[in-house]
Amino acid sequence: MGPELAPGAAEGIRVAVFDAALEGLYVVDPSRNIVAWNSSAERITGYAATDVIGRPCDADILNHVDADGAPLCRTGCPLMATIHDGQPRGATVWLRHKSGHRVPVRVRMAQVRDAEGAVIGGVEAFEPAAGPDPNELEVLRDAARSDPLTGIANRGQFDRVLAERLADPIGDPVGLLMTDIDHFKRVNDEYGHPVGDAVLRTVAKTIAGALRPGDLVARYGGEEIAVIVARPFDTAALGRIAERIRSLVGQSRVDTAHCPVKVTVSIGGAFATAGTAPEDLIRRADEALYRSKEGGRNRVTLSIEEESAAA
Repeated sequence: MGPELAPGAAEGIRVAVFDAALEGLYVVDPSRNIVAWNSSAERITGYAATDVIGRPCDADILNHVDADGAPLCRTGCPLMATIHDGQPRGATVWLRHKSGHRVPVRVRMAQVRDAEGAVIGGVEAFEPAAGPDPNELEVLRDAARSDPLTGIANRGQFDRVLAERLADPIGDPVGLLMTDIDHFKRVNDEYGHPVGDAVLRTVAKTIAGALRPGDLVARYGGEEIAVIVARPFDTAALGRIAERIRSLVGQSRVDTAHCPVKVTVSIGGAFATAGTAPEDLIRRADEALYRSKEGGRNRVTLSIEEESAAA
């Protein structure tokens, strides 16, 4: 049996392990002030420890929201609930990256006690919850298939993937969402094109973070972003994904030197089975998008056929 570590050495090891953990970790005191923040938390969120230590976790930092866009810091913080009742909790939430876009993460919370058993705070562990299909990532390393501004697929890649999926005679149903940034020209006119570019990147990353492996997000043209939804199963599922995108984009922002810039999106959706012509699916989704804009923007509309089927 080897010699015991000195108390100082053991504490140093605990600190080193905390910082080296692959999961993001942060600790809050009973007043929700952040007292510890590890390197993986910095990597996942973009916030350095110096940005957050000493600040309350609800002070517009990570700003967790659920899949419906409800702000958990205001509607019921699961970390505070765990501090109060000692029950571990877990969930999938979307945090706001320092750059402004939304990132899906799996979170787990636990109570923290001192050596005498008194509750002194809580710890949250989190890691990315989803990401693009690895095969799709490999494809997008080819610059000819990706949009240079946003990093998502370009129009050519969108056209190829949509045609392939609709041509597969035994393939799953395909959903298509056409998304347009509301009043994007106004953003460019008021803040300049560099801010407009930052808004496009933020919206693209947020949409990508709202999807599942197998879905494809592509810049269709200008401020219009298209999403090919794999295996939507039915129109209700397609509508739920569209509402998640709309809500999460509305909860994102781009920080400028003067003020944060927030935008909303209008979405049109359509659903198709194998054998449908790509141009027909695109037309129906575009018509639904037009109805969202005519209806006041910042909303989701499914094509007439989908609404009838859902009814």
